[in-house]
Amino acid sequence: MHIQDSSTQPRTFIVAVSHELHLYMHLLTSSALASFQESIAEMKNIGDKQSSRYQQNSQGFL
Repeated sequence: MHIQDSSTQPRTFIVAVSHELHLYMHLLTSSALASFQESIAEMKNIGDKQSSRYQQNSQGFL
């Protein structure tokens, strides 16, 4: 194996993997944002109810 090959191959591999990850994360975040924006109001309402219940429960446990 040449010294040049061993130094260039990992670099191209890392670049390819990071490019794939970037595309994957972009697809993931774009689809997640759409569903997240739809349900964020519901999450806030549920979170408020659960947090008040949780505070009562945690006081009982403590």
